Amino acid sequence: MLYKGRELPDIDLTPYIEVAVKEFGKDLMLEPLTLEYLERLQLHINLVNYFGNKVDRSYPTHDSSKITMLLPAYRIYRKPKEERTKEENDALDVATIIHITQSSHHPEYWTDTDLTGFTRSNYTPNGIIHAEQMDVDSIIHMVCDWAAVGLEMGNTVEQWFNRVNGIRWYFTPEQQDLIISTINKTWD
Repeated sequence: MLYKGRELPDIDLTPYIEVAVKEFGKDLMLEPLTLEYLERLQLHINLVNYFGNKVDRSYPTHDSSKITMLLPAYRIYRKPKEERTKEENDALDVATIIHITQSSHHPEYWTDTDLTGFTRSNYTPNGIIHAEQMDVDSIIHMVCDWAAVGLEMGNTVEQWFNRVNGIRWYFTPEQQDLIISTINKTWD
């Protein structure tokens, strides 16, 4: 698969889609909103692995919970914001908090900070998220995720890091060095 001049790996999502079909039914899986969401997620996972390959890492299960467990909520992301109901936005907030607290490539997985009141528009309701316990592979995975989103959104991973470092998340100086080093190795 070629994307913005980059040859991407093609990660097979079939096992996760099969689980989702059993869990949510074939009808939901064939809805245009779901198909559009899965296409976008496939691109994102391929991009994460493109950047991961640059640092000898592979993340084939990246964001798999967004298919197997959280699909009914996450597919709503493909709906324009102005068309979403309050219930849909609430479901997205719940799905997001589940995802980020159960996925080690998110700093929220590693924190003791109280996340009560978290929403997608208020990521730090109780102060900055402390990520000091985050391990090396999870940090590298996180940077690959940031790079993928940056490429999709038209900004750079370094811009994102500068925007959130010390504001949304606290990283130790050593973690910051690892993040910058990974950015330099992955971003092209």
